[in-house]
Formats: sequence, structure tokens, C-alpha cells
Amino acid sequence: MTKLVTGLAFDIGQRDIYEDRVTVRRITTRSQLDITVALVADGVGGANRGERAAQLAVDVALHYLENGSTAQDVPRLLDEAFTAANQAVLDEREATMGASTTLAVAVVHQDRLFVANTGDSRIYLCRDRTLTQLTIDHNFANVIPWTGTMSAAAAAINPRAAVLMHYLGQRAQPHVDHGFYGDAQSPNGAQPTTNPRAAHERGMAGLPLRPGDAVLVCSDGLVKPAPSAPAYVSADEIARVLDTQVGDRAARSLVSFALGRDADDNVSVGLIQWPGRRSLRRPLLAFLALALLIGVAALLLWRAFDGQRQALEGQLAAQQTQATQEVAAAATARAAEQATGTATTTSGQATAEALTAATATAEGQLAATRQLEAARVTAAAAVAVTATEQAAQCALAGNYSYEVRRVTLVPETIRYTTGNRLSQPYVISVRWLITNTGVCPLVVQAVYRATGAGGESLPVAFEREGAVLAALPSGESAELVVALGEIANVDELAAWRDLYRSGTVRWEPVIAPVGEASAFRPIAQPLLPLNSAAQREWIIITEPTPTATRPPTITPTPPTATDVPPPSAEEDTPSPPATLTPVP
Repeated sequence: MTKLVTGLAFDIGQRDIYEDRVTVRRITTRSQLDITVALVADGVGGANRGERAAQLAVDVALHYLENGSTAQDVPRLLDEAFTAANQAVLDEREATMGASTTLAVAVVHQDRLFVANTGDSRIYLCRDRTLTQLTIDHNFANVIPWTGTMSAAAAAINPRAAVLMHYLGQRAQPHVDHGFYGDAQSPNGAQPTTNPRAAHERGMAGLPLRPGDAVLVCSDGLVKPAPSAPAYVSADEIARVLDTQVGDRAARSLVSFALGRDADDNVSVGLIQWPGRRSLRRPLLAFLALALLIGVAALLLWRAFDGQRQALEGQLAAQQTQATQEVAAAATARAAEQATGTATTTSGQATAEALTAATATAEGQLAATRQLEAARVTAAAAVAVTATEQAAQCALAGNYSYEVRRVTLVPETIRYTTGNRLSQPYVISVRWLITNTGVCPLVVQAVYRATGAGGESLPVAFEREGAVLAALPSGESAELVVALGEIANVDELAAWRDLYRSGTVRWEPVIAPVGEASAFRPIAQPLLPLNSAAQREWIIITEPTPTATRPPTITPTPPTATDVPPPSAEEDTPSPPATLTPVP
């Protein structure tokens, strides 16, 4: 049997309870079938003990695969294991208050892949850096069209489109789907079918595996749509990881991607990989490119060195020629002056010694130059290797960290008196002073409100001394600037004031690795606050101060005689007393 590599990883995500279960194991069945199996179950029920249903399904299925069946073929072995797991979940319905679970199982036997699935946990095949989804989600949108009662288009827009139609714990006989809905054997590896019969025929025959293939079994928490992106982890990202990493490390990388984007579900991953030449293609290409780069650098350095070497050799030849001439002159002088032989001999020896010293100096300079150029080549290679390792390291969300040191609002203070009109909108923005404490350059793509669901993203930019930075290098600081928009009326002004006073508003950044199209929200990193720690007022709304006014002073003028009217005759005649008539 081919030596396969297995791996698994899981995390609770944003949930309070881990309701997934994942297992990857090599076993020998009761009928002596040597198989490698990966199982993932996603419990449904929350407070109804969905985690118990998932654990039962994995334990019973695995035990039955190893000890409970005498089946000689893998599809029948899987059918019996699913039936046993389903019965175990049904037997616990009262204790788990009706909890149920999905179950997806991939089995490799004699280099051939078989699958079984019920629910929406998925099985993928990665081949030639292409990811193919082999299984299909058993939800309303996919299952109802099989019955002929509704078209696929109508089922897809039905309010119940995402509701599961098949799972363990539903009925006495479970629905076990062996189908390959993505045709991984086609030339481009991606010709899916929605016909269950066609998919079943493919699945029953099994899929021959090749060196470099990777089988991924996962819960929907890895691949489900995210609030701010198509999926927590894209198909390209999964294929890149499975093409360059193996075993537990590859599984952890996939889970890390989902967690970096705040996966709101449990995330579980099981892997079966056949390492081979294909899976090493990208590292090999990277190595060849690195070797080519080093070769070009070495050639350029050698040319520079060769020029220096030729210059040194020319100097050495000139020095040797001069020394030879001096030796010849000394010999001539010695022959001509026999009387002074001793002095001439001494002069000749001094000249020879000077020649030897000059030659040694030139050769030492040449050796030192060669050592210097060799050191430069080694340093260039080390820099290239370090850059490659850093690029791989910076593709993971866990390698990013930063420190928020200060928050500044623009304008710093807004004063408004009730009753006045806003002559023009207030254009507001916020600035956070951030220090990159991680090992990777920091590129913030956007920020999202951390309170509430979803929310509109806000564009951001790093600024330092008025210049916009494409990325914040490790160990450096800059201001992250976000334009919050305009305050156009008094109600918005009051709302922003109350929001600032509450102290609960936070934004979380979305980080993109340098040169990558994907982005993620870093986990365990500080959120970006709106207000300062001092809680000083930002928007001040005051009532108008009333102005006290004094009533006018009136000076009375005494009336004159002409102003007093004469008394009338009626006023001089007294009125008779009133007569009261009793009421009987």
C-alpha cells in the first residue's frame, strides 16, 4: 500500500460549544482490508447536545469500519458503518433531546478513493493545484430538484434553500451518498454534475489517486460564506496550501485561514495526502528560480571579480618585470665592479627580497578579493532564502500583530448650539497610531464595525508625515487613517456624540498579506477604539443662553381738568334697590 500522509486540525471558532468531531486513521478491517479513513461529523442541536450526536457517529462508524463488518468492498463497508452510526444516534435521541449530526467519510484503499456522505460536511480532492468538490450538500436547494417537484432555480431562491434534508438521526434508514459530483478525472478536474445517478456510478467505481493528490474532509465552518467575503477560505487558498504543505501543518494552516476571518462556526479538517513529485512542484520551481537568481548574481559578481583579478595580475606582472630588470642591472654591476663585490651582492639580495615581498603582497590581495566575492555570493543566497521563507510565513494570519497607541479624531472638537443651522456638513475622520510588532509588513485593507452583524467596510490608509505608505514595515509606526464620512444634520450630530460617549464602539482591521488577493481579520489582536482613554468630550451640544430684558419704565401723568369728563345725569340719580321676587 502506498505510504500516505495524514493530518487533522480543529477549532471551536466563534461558538461556545465545539460540536464537530474529526478523526483520521489507518486501520485494518475485520475482512483484512487495509484502509486509510478520514471522518468529520458536525453535530446539530446546540443546547440539544449536538456534540454528543457527532461523537457517537464518529466513534460507532470508526469502530464498525474496523471490527463490525465482514464486507469485502469499501462501499458496502461504508453503508453498514453509516447504518450503525445512525442507529446509535437514534438510540440517544431521548438523552440528547433529538440531536442529530452530519457525517462525511473518505476511504483510501489500494490507491483508490471512496466516499460516503450525509449532510453538508464536504469532501474535496486537490489535484494539480485544482480543488474539486466531490460531494454535494444535502440541503433543500440540491435535494428537492431530485424529486422533480421543483426546478433547481426555484429551489435555490426558496427561503428553505439552506435547510438540511439528510442527516444522521433523522430516520431509521439513513441516506448514504457515495457520489462523485465533481469529476476529478476530467482533464481540467472540474466538470460537476447534479445528477445523483451519474455521481453514484462514479463513486461506486472509486477514484484512482495519483502522486501529489490530497483528499480534504471538512465541516462547513471552513468553506461556508463569510459576512464580508465569498467564503472563509477560498478554493485557491485551499489548493495552494495542499500543494505546498502536508499533514498536520497543512491542516492547521487551513484552520488558521478561517479563524483569521472570524469564522462563526466550528472548523474541522481531516487530510489524506499522497506526497509526490507533483506536490513538490511549486517548491521545486521556487528552488530553481532561487538557483537561477543566485547564478545570475554570481555571474555578475564573478565578472566584477575577474576584472579586479586581471588588474591585479597585470600589476603583479609589471612588478615582476621591474624586479627582473633590477636583478639584471645588479648582476651587470657586480660583474663590472669586482672590487666592490660584497656591496653589490648585498644590493642584489635586497632587490630579490623586495621582489619576493611584492609578489606575496599581490597574491594576498588576490586571495582576499576572492574571499570577499565568495562571501558576497553566500550573503545574496541567504537573503533570497530569507525572503522566500518570509513570504510563506506572512501567508498565515497568526504571524501578524500590532499595538494601538493613540486615537485622534478630526476635527478634535465639534461645538454646536441648539437652534442653529449647520452651514455645511462636518467631515470627520479618525486616526490611530499603530506600531507593527509582527514580523510581516502590515497592509490594512479595510475596517469593519465590531459591534453588530456585518456592516459597511471603511477604506483606510497608512500615513506618516503626510506621505501615504503602501505597507507598514515591521517595527515601525504610522497613523492608520479612516474617513468616517459626514455629519449632515443635528440628529446625526447627537448620534455620534452618544456613540463616542458610550465607549463601546470598536472597529477591527482586515489585513491582506503583501502580494496576496485574500484578506483576513487577525485574531487575538486589539480592536481600534473610537474614543480616547481620557473620555474627553468630542461633540459638545449646548442650549442657547437666554438674554434678560428690563421692562420699559412708564411715568404716570396727572390728568388735567379738561381730561376729566363731566358727570352725567344718570350718575347723579341714585338707582332704586333691587326687588327680589320669591320663587314658590
